[in-house]
Formats: sequence, C-alpha cells, structure tokens
Amino acid sequence: RGSRGPRGPSGKMGPRGPPGPVGAEGPTSSEPLALSMVGSSSRRRYKQGFLMPNAPLYADDLALRVNSVPPELAGQPYILTADADKGATRNPSLTFSVNRPAYIYVLRDVRGTPAGGGKAPSWLSAGFVLQPYTGNVTAPIKP
Repeated sequence: RGSRGPRGPSGKMGPRGPPGPVGAEGPTSSEPLALSMVGSSSRRRYKQGFLMPNAPLYADDLALRVNSVPPELAGQPYILTADADKGATRNPSLTFSVNRPAYIYVLRDVRGTPAGGGKAPSWLSAGFVLQPYTGNVTAPIKP
C-alpha cells in the first residue's frame, strides 16, 4: 500500500484539502494538483473551482449550491459541469488532464442511484469504486 497523497493546493475559494486516500505504490509528487484542458462534447463552457460549502454546483446554474462537502474532498479542485448536459450520451462527455497521478471522484445525485430509484450510467459502472462520502446541495432559488 502506498502513502497518502499530498494536500491539495490553496486557492481563492478555500483552504487546502486533506491528504488523499491510500493508493498503490508509485512516485510521489509535492506538486499541487492542477486541472487543464477541460472540455465537453456539448461544447458548453465548464468551469473549475475548489469544492467547499456554498460553491456553485453547475457552471450554467449558479442558483444550485453545495451545502455540505465530505471532509475528505473539502477544498479539492473540481469541475463544474453544465446542468444542461445532464442527459449527455456521447462518450466521452467530459475530458480533462491532470498534471500528476490523482484520484478522480464523481459526485452523483442520489436520485441516480439504485437507492434513489435510478441507475448508474454504464461508464460509471466500469472502473469506479463506490465511496461512502455524502454531501448535499441547495434547492433551486425561486425569485
């Protein structure tokens, strides 16, 4: 088993996050995690931020906000996808690069899980491991 990863970078949106989970042995890096070349098959503009309470959930709907964040992920870089892309079926729908080895977490609405009456997309069912982390988001703000 490898050692824990380094803390995430400080950013204008929040403090450094906790160390990453234990992983396989490999080269360590003290380099802060950086995302680049973020793209979507819909060509909608995605954004980047640091995951923390009150952060926007989507790039195209700022009314939906993150209420709580799992401590293991707080302060870590994240990609704000477009709510309008929720039905995207192209493969891949999202592309990005990272500057070093990294764990990738996918946050999902409970309604898209078997417990919530939904089904995971096929790409998420292959190669991802369910983690026990939970958070919640705000309800849309009505004017």
